Amino acid sequence: MNSHTSPGDLTGQRLNGRYDLVEKLGEGAMGQVYRAHDQTRDGRTVAVKLLSDPATVDWFRSEFETVSLMVHPGIAQVFDFGHSNREGLDFYTTEYVPGVPADGKVAAFQFATITDICVSILKALDYIHGQGYLHCDVKPGNVLLQSPQHGSPATTKILDFGLATAIPQSRLTARGTLAYMAPEWFKGGIPGPHSDLYSAGVMFYQMTWGSLPFDASSAQECIRFHNEGIFPWPDSGAIPEWWIQILKQMVSRDPADRFSNAREVLAAVARGAGRDLEVASEHGAQEGIIGGPWIGREKVLKRALAHVDLEDKTGSSNSPVLVLEGAPGTGKSRLLQELKRRLQLRGTPVAVVDPQRGEPLAELSTLLSLFFDQAEPRRAQERGSHIVSRLVNRTWEFSQLGGLVLLLDNLHSWDDLGRSFVQELINRLDYDRQHGDESPQLALVLACTPASQGKEPLTLPGDSPTEQLTPLTPADTQR
Repeated sequence: MNSHTSPGDLTGQRLNGRYDLVEKLGEGAMGQVYRAHDQTRDGRTVAVKLLSDPATVDWFRSEFETVSLMVHPGIAQVFDFGHSNREGLDFYTTEYVPGVPADGKVAAFQFATITDICVSILKALDYIHGQGYLHCDVKPGNVLLQSPQHGSPATTKILDFGLATAIPQSRLTARGTLAYMAPEWFKGGIPGPHSDLYSAGVMFYQMTWGSLPFDASSAQECIRFHNEGIFPWPDSGAIPEWWIQILKQMVSRDPADRFSNAREVLAAVARGAGRDLEVASEHGAQEGIIGGPWIGREKVLKRALAHVDLEDKTGSSNSPVLVLEGAPGTGKSRLLQELKRRLQLRGTPVAVVDPQRGEPLAELSTLLSLFFDQAEPRRAQERGSHIVSRLVNRTWEFSQLGGLVLLLDNLHSWDDLGRSFVQELINRLDYDRQHGDESPQLALVLACTPASQGKEPLTLPGDSPTEQLTPLTPADTQR
């Protein structure tokens, strides 16, 4: 029996000094989900998933790590992972998806709309499987349907990767929702993409005819049907035979008789519907943006993680400043994103400041006010030098409370006041490193284009390393 206590309803509270929880969206055995406003992003609406049971934090961290690798228009995007000391809760944030479950109500739509919705789900599954994962819980509750906008087709977002796993080579303990689970989960078979496709096939059946093909009120009935039941195929005349044949193959009891991957299903739909579905290239690469398993820069990332490890500064010769330098398009921002993700999973306080999101010092001031849970003091017509000194002091003060890694992106685009802040912070870091009793609990990663592109270079500690990023070659990206 679990000994943890549920945190109760936190609606109306501010989590971690940053997220205003405005509505509870759901609650399960593992935690709660809220709609919230992120005060560091001008009140952007996000979903916050809270973990109720600290004993399952490794599972929770694994879920975040899996879904944060995936950036695709059909998957809810993940933002940040953290721990709120005040509430004692682990959490992560995702894109907020307003929508309704893709369930039997879809059957009221025109057939062309139904297939559009199914195609969007298949494209997302194609991407997930191409990244080497199974979702393992494809069902209406984990697929939200968003209403069409301005004449565009309806779209879907796949949520909840709590049961997801790397595609296995051997048997796994059964997982999923009984009404949608493939027979091999019950018979000790090896699950694969065909298992997710079976689940999708059951869901598509429900979306096409308005209900499940069996009574799902008992666990025994669900298992019996998947193992030996016969799907009824209504003959209404409104559903074309080619669609029925696709669904029959998706839900075949023998995995060998099913489609082996989502791309095959999409090709069959394209043939049946007589139209081009614009299927992405191998592994769904064109559908994704910057997601997927981290490839091509692992050595650089490993060195960066070691350099900013605040608990392993074994000597004063380790500069607290690291420079990532490369031409536009060489992946500096992507590297910072992955560095932030790995640091959050370690529990290291980390913040990214990027002028492309707004004026850097204003963004930093907002972050600090939330770190300290109090507004930054502002004075009318405050001199620039005073602003810089105040923010340096506040940054330093926060770092000494529990450590801080600042990832400063697109430094070549920072204005003079912002660069003055960076230089003064570097000077203080270097002085404290040389004359302080302990290593500073602050590290900086500076991402910029080569110094020859116009800005006067910053003065860095002499032992500050620079990682030169060059465009990746095809050989670099081989997994």
